[in-house]
Amino acid sequence: MLDAQTIADTLKILVHVAWADRHVGPAEANLIRRAGAAGGVAPDEMRLIEEALLHDPATLTFDLGRLRAAREAVLEAARVMIAIDGQVAEEEEAMLLALERLLDPASDDP
Repeated sequence: MLDAQTIADTLKILVHVAWADRHVGPAEANLIRRAGAAGGVAPDEMRLIEEALLHDPATLTFDLGRLRAAREAVLEAARVMIAIDGQVAEEEEAMLLALERLLDPASDDP
C-alpha cells in the first residue's frame, strides 16, 4: 500500500499523462479524484491537482525518488490512465515511454 504522499505524487504524474493529448476527459479527471479521495491525499495537494486538471500541469512538483521507489505502481496507474477513455493517443503512448525512462532507477534524469 502506498502512503498518501506517494499517491499524491503519482496523481501529479497522472495529470501530466492525462494532458498528453492536450485534453483531460471526464473519465481521466474522475479517476484522479477518486484515487485522491481513496488514498487520503491532503486537501491542499488535491487543490493543486484539481487546478492542474483544469489548466496546466507544469506547476505540479513531485518527488522523483519517491516515484522511482514505487515505479511499478506508478507505471500501472499510468497505463490505466491512458486506457480509461477507450482511446490511446500517440501522445499518451509517448508519455508512457518517457515515464518508463524517467522512473528507471538507472536514469540520469534528476
